[in-house]
Amino acid sequence: MKVFVDAMGGDYAPQAVIAGVALARKDKAITAEIVLLGDKNLLEPHLARFKGKRPEVIHCSEVVGMGESPVTVVRAKKDSSIVRGLQLTESTPNSAFFSAGHSGACFAAALMTLGRIPGVERPAIAAIMPSPKGAFILLDAGANVDCRPNHLADFGRMGSTFAKQYLNVERPAVGILSNGEEESKGTDLTRAAHDILKNDSSVNYIGYIEGKLIFRGGVHVVVADGFTGNVVLKSLEGLGRAFSGLLQDEIKGGFFSKIGAVFMYSALKALRKRLDYAEVGSAPLLGVDGNCFIGHGSSNARAIKNGILRAQEAIEMNLHANLREQFKAAKKAVV
Repeated sequence: MKVFVDAMGGDYAPQAVIAGVALARKDKAITAEIVLLGDKNLLEPHLARFKGKRPEVIHCSEVVGMGESPVTVVRAKKDSSIVRGLQLTESTPNSAFFSAGHSGACFAAALMTLGRIPGVERPAIAAIMPSPKGAFILLDAGANVDCRPNHLADFGRMGSTFAKQYLNVERPAVGILSNGEEESKGTDLTRAAHDILKNDSSVNYIGYIEGKLIFRGGVHVVVADGFTGNVVLKSLEGLGRAFSGLLQDEIKGGFFSKIGAVFMYSALKALRKRLDYAEVGSAPLLGVDGNCFIGHGSSNARAIKNGILRAQEAIEMNLHANLREQFKAAKKAVV
């Protein structure tokens, strides 16, 4: 197994990426060979942290800026770490690509190099989210702002397949995010997608789910267009930070609050860990014909390490090949 890592991707690259690779190489659960892609001149000062054998570094002369147009990157920066990494993933069996860099460029380059799974019109980012009853999958988390009904239906099918493998659920419950549970609610987009999925026997579709219910658990796959899904994702991230700040303010407010915090330290630490994106590390781009994982732009070393682990898990579970086969079966099951 090989995981190709974009060493130039992320707000704190390359330091955080190389620190994350160092953590990954110490983690016994990570057995894949890790290959770094980036400017060797910029990476060299940070490689000293590897006391033993250094990871392989593939030199890439171009760096993708976060403000650049994805299409421009794919066409004009063919020697960037994103484009080269995905090209190597396409030509290397049992491999995956991971980047915490420009998600739009990753999406465009993955389409260009890996292509789509037959029958999939729009790949989607599948974010793994926390709930009291275990994790659930939210997709699309930002790849497609404008969607058609069949795109949402495909997200439900792909999410169901991913949930079966990653969450180990035999028949995942799939719902479309809406402003109410009644069939009359939602938009033209969600109502049309609802009509498609409720007639698809390959998916355990349970109908609409309201935003206030998605974090209660019980629904394994939440489907939304990329704009809505990304707003949910960023809102949870902001809520987690706000909650942490408010809690710290209350603890500082008085003697008894501080005493109570001491007794609740373990529970508070566990809660913070569950809400921390670094614990997941990356999200797969489902629907491309290969393993492509996208991390948070603000990823620290722990997030990079866990992102690499998610990529390795996809190789081990043969994720994209299973998606290819099960998606083909799902399409045939539509009545």
